[in-house]
Amino acid sequence: MTAPDPAGTTPPTAGPPPGEDHPPGRPRFTFPSALTVLVLVTLVVWTVAFFIPSGTYTRNAAGAPVQGTYHRTPSGLTFLDRLGDLFLSPVNGLYGIKDPKTGQVGPDLTGDLYGSAGVFLFVLAIGAFITVVFATGALDRGIGRLAHRLRDRGALLIAGIMTVFSLLGTFEGFAEETLGFYGLIVPLMLALGFDRLVATGTIILGAGVGVLCSTVNPFATGVASSAADISLGDGIALRFAMWLVLTAVTIAYVIRYACRVRAVPERSLCGFLPGDRDHAQTTADAQEPPPLTPLHKTVLVTVALVFAFMIFSVIPWAGALTGHADAAPYAFELGWSFPQLAALFLVASVLVGLLARMPEPRLSATVVQGAADFVSPALVIVLAPPLHLAPPGPPLPPDLRVRGGGRGGDLTTGRPPAGRCERRRAGTATREGGGTGPACGASGAQPSSSYAGRVRKSA
Repeated sequence: MTAPDPAGTTPPTAGPPPGEDHPPGRPRFTFPSALTVLVLVTLVVWTVAFFIPSGTYTRNAAGAPVQGTYHRTPSGLTFLDRLGDLFLSPVNGLYGIKDPKTGQVGPDLTGDLYGSAGVFLFVLAIGAFITVVFATGALDRGIGRLAHRLRDRGALLIAGIMTVFSLLGTFEGFAEETLGFYGLIVPLMLALGFDRLVATGTIILGAGVGVLCSTVNPFATGVASSAADISLGDGIALRFAMWLVLTAVTIAYVIRYACRVRAVPERSLCGFLPGDRDHAQTTADAQEPPPLTPLHKTVLVTVALVFAFMIFSVIPWAGALTGHADAAPYAFELGWSFPQLAALFLVASVLVGLLARMPEPRLSATVVQGAADFVSPALVIVLAPPLHLAPPGPPLPPDLRVRGGGRGGDLTTGRPPAGRCERRRAGTATREGGGTGPACGASGAQPSSSYAGRVRKSA
């Protein structure tokens, strides 16, 4: 088994049934790639911004908007200014800086880091790590043996993974942190005879339904309870019942589709890429893969420890256990976000290569190749934030704003974003990760470093 193509650059094999030719003279419609869709949506939003009036709220001393004070405000931008914003939107999507006073985003401003540079590097680091692990042969062998043992119990595996993600989502808002698991779950689901949509649904829907039913999630229910001046325990029984029902329904929905695709691959909604089904363990008489060597076991244990440490490092334990988003962090909390996780997986890539006794040239080439394979999904992440930047000028009414990744902080609460990047034009040093800014939570205190990268979940 080889590492799956994460970018999906190879067209899937799904299409008209064999023997059914496409009508001559009519070109077959091919849905555009994610990059093209994002560019088109950005152009549409940029055009619509010319016709939707912009506006803002009057803010109090803490920086929060005052209810009922929304009023229209002219943007003061010419057509060339708007065109320049559109031209720089991909750059700003990577490392744009948001001015807290004007709301403008640009590469040379002073303020909050708005772009997705941290997530971009995190995706590349994940690509490098997974590719190095595959190069050792350990992940192929491990997935093959696990798929062979679970070839008749794939539904149980899906239910287990989705339950874990749902629990993490309902307890502490575990959502974007699941990015690191695609490299493991996609090849595992393919080995079990499922398609990529099953892998994606297992991750996204599992974590998403947990966040949707946030029972004690301090960044959703905790903040709302604090704002309403009620206990976090109010309504928890109803939320828990909702979590049980919706999680069970979601798991059943994914398993139903997975079983249908495994029985009749032609019914897949996304199709299969070449090689996806080469090693699928779908029959009872499938030959058992060779046993794991000591090196394979060492690498697999290292992979498990890296992902377990990743989960530990991003969980705000004080907030998750107390239910208060602004709770003082425990001494053992790390409060890591995407920049630290990117560094973690880069270091882990080198560690796995050393454990596998890879020569330096091969290890370097494998890291570069892995990052290159993940450039396409990383670019999708870069092009998503420009949807916020397309309507230039003061913020639009809250019900008309286009919202996506939300890496620039919350405009309605005044809470600071995940990272802080203050740049000085005079050539002085650049400082990142300070955590200064408007009030965070009801107290108006600055967020602790433990919650850098997590406060945006309180929106």
